[in-house]
Amino acid sequence: MNTEINFLEKETKRMSIPLFLLLVFLLLLIAVAAVLLIQRGGLASAIDQEKATMTALEDQMAKLEEDTGHMQQLKQTKEALASIETRTVPRVALYKQMLGMLGDSGQLESFTYESGELFQLEVAFDSLSSVSDYTDKMLQQPYLLNVKLADVSKAGDGYDASFAVTIDADVLREEMSTDAD
Repeated sequence: MNTEINFLEKETKRMSIPLFLLLVFLLLLIAVAAVLLIQRGGLASAIDQEKATMTALEDQMAKLEEDTGHMQQLKQTKEALASIETRTVPRVALYKQMLGMLGDSGQLESFTYESGELFQLEVAFDSLSSVSDYTDKMLQQPYLLNVKLADVSKAGDGYDASFAVTIDADVLREEMSTDAD
C-alpha cells in the first residue's frame, strides 16, 4: 500500500471575492429600488396634477358649450324677432297715415283692422267733395291696393262714408321704414 503524502500547505478557500460581489449586487439592487420608488412618487403626483388640469379643462369646455348654447339661443331669438317684424303690419303708422291724409276735411270715426291685408274706415265729412278728395288721396298711396267706397250716407250737416281698403303689407312696411328714416 502506498500512502501519499502531500507536503503542500492546504490553502483555505477565499470567500472574499464572491462576498464582495454579493455586497455590490445588493447595494445596486437597493439603489435601483430606491430610484423606482422615487420615480413612482413623482409620477403619481404628475398624474394627479394632470387629472386636476384635465378636470379644469373639462369645466371650461362645459362653460364654453353652455355659452355657445346661449349664443345660439340668442341668435335664434333674434332671427325669430326679425321674422315677426317682417310679417307684422305697422298698424299704428297706417292709422296715422290715414288720419294725416284726412286733414281738416273730415273726422275719422272708426279704424278697424280686419286681418292680413284688409281694414275698414268710417269717416265723417263736411261735403261729398271731401269724400272724393280723400278717396283720391288714398288711391295715390302705393301701399293701398284697393280702396272701395262701401257706403256714403247723409248724417246731419255732413256725410258718413265707409271704406274697405286692401293693402300691400310689404310695400307698406317699406314705405313706413322709408318715412322713419
